[in-house]
Amino acid sequence: MGTLEPCFCSWIWRERIGDSVINRGLIDAMDELRGLDRSVNGGHYPNGYTSYHAKMRPEHHPSIRPLAARILLSAEQFLTTMGLDRSLALRLSLTDLFFNVNGQHSSHARHRHGDSEVSGVYYVKAPADGATIGFTSPLDPLMMASRLDAFEPDSPWTSIHHAHQPQDGDLLLFPSWLLHEVSLQTAAVERRSFGINLSLSRWRDQERETGLHARELVALGGHEQRSLF
Repeated sequence: MGTLEPCFCSWIWRERIGDSVINRGLIDAMDELRGLDRSVNGGHYPNGYTSYHAKMRPEHHPSIRPLAARILLSAEQFLTTMGLDRSLALRLSLTDLFFNVNGQHSSHARHRHGDSEVSGVYYVKAPADGATIGFTSPLDPLMMASRLDAFEPDSPWTSIHHAHQPQDGDLLLFPSWLLHEVSLQTAAVERRSFGINLSLSRWRDQERETGLHARELVALGGHEQRSLF
């Protein structure tokens, strides 16, 4: 009997890493940092707000640093599951951590992230009737129309879109090349999340020779990092 093996799959890592106590602290931190932002972000995120264009590093806030550390741990598990070569001296860096607030009638067009290997979202506040996050297979432009109607809509032959309804405390991680979007938020509710980008790099020879570790690099002003020796 034959067996099926996955091919060209876009895996998505889902993990519950937060609770109501953690999220209350994150909401307070988001409000505090948003109040310090003097730039105009409304044009970048209609009917909402994003700290992406602001000159701030949210992961350095005391209430947000534990979230950054937890994201790194989950990302390491995700990458290991995806076949990361653990024999290499690699450093996993949290290169972007920005927060978003979606109001009614806000959305985010389909896009992918560059200059990173892993992207993701952590949901601080995700109402049941709030917007979904949608993923599109990179094979979408290559799908041919002939006899695809012979398969069920969610068949591996035909499934090119996937919508996920997030919940408070959810973390989603996925390859940065995976197209994703936020649907139109029709409900009069607020949706809050953190956008995430993580990158892999080699340790520099000088860092290895001096015995510097990830924790020390953070103290020296580097981004949140984790050693993957």
